[in-house]
Amino acid sequence: MREWLLVSIPDQSTFHPRSLDNDGGWEFTLARRRFVSLGEVSLNSEDDPTIAHVSYRWAWKAELLGQLMQTSEDPVNAQATFIRPEGAWQLRDVGF
Repeated sequence: MREWLLVSIPDQSTFHPRSLDNDGGWEFTLARRRFVSLGEVSLNSEDDPTIAHVSYRWAWKAELLGQLMQTSEDPVNAQATFIRPEGAWQLRDVGF
């Protein structure tokens, strides 16, 4: 014996889950990244630095579906590189 379940999702751009094009399925948000802490900041020069390497920690913040799928919320170490060619600092590279 087989049972079929038909699910109808309203056509709304803000409805979650979001429908994929061509009825290819749905897109769910499992989790979002959240900042945990800032670690060491190292500069290429004490006088007028132009490159900064920053270590930090982030973790997933699970949405309901992510909680049901037991998404890990353990902190993760990462690093980012910033440059300052002229004036303001700019993000150059992010490592997760």
